[in-house]
Amino acid sequence: WNTPTTAEISVSGGTVTNVDNGVWVNNYEGYSSDANDTRLTIDGVAINANQISVYVLDSPSNTNGAIVAATVLGISTGGAGDGVQVENADATVTVTNSDLSSNGGHGIEVAGGTLPLAQNNCLANNTMDGVTVHSGGVVGAVLNNDISGNATGFSNSTGVDANASGNWWGGNMPATVSAEVTANVDYTPWLAVGTDTSPGCANGFQG
Repeated sequence: WNTPTTAEISVSGGTVTNVDNGVWVNNYEGYSSDANDTRLTIDGVAINANQISVYVLDSPSNTNGAIVAATVLGISTGGAGDGVQVENADATVTVTNSDLSSNGGHGIEVAGGTLPLAQNNCLANNTMDGVTVHSGGVVGAVLNNDISGNATGFSNSTGVDANASGNWWGGNMPATVSAEVTANVDYTPWLAVGTDTSPGCANGFQG
């Protein structure tokens, strides 16, 4: 939909299924013309999408430099593709208290955009990585998440260290934890136990 307002938009509750992209926040697509700055909060939505459940895109077609920003909290995903993807320089997403587990792709994919914070999330048992950051992506902090059971827990291709302290990686032995990350991921210290004080990831992960 088109939202001709400078105010932040909120999408709360409900279910989205049988779609390619569940919630697609962008600055061009849809009307094939430049949008203004777009800010969206997605709260408590259950999304099962074929490609990307929450897609935050700074479109290559945009020519006016409009920013695209999304705040994701308390959602659940589990589709065939990524849980959350943020793409290109003027796109930003924060993700908290969400269940981005058992996706067919990544839990969170940063493809040239910015992830200032991912905290208190279940990012477990994804077919690909729990968190993956491609060259050009920017990550602030990934804290207090369950990042277990993925192909790789945290993959970072930027060459810049990412803060991933205080997470559960599926075990507490140094060799187990180090095997879950690539280079340029600061995973110390890590959680010694993976007990969720709010079981079932209903409110994300509370380690």
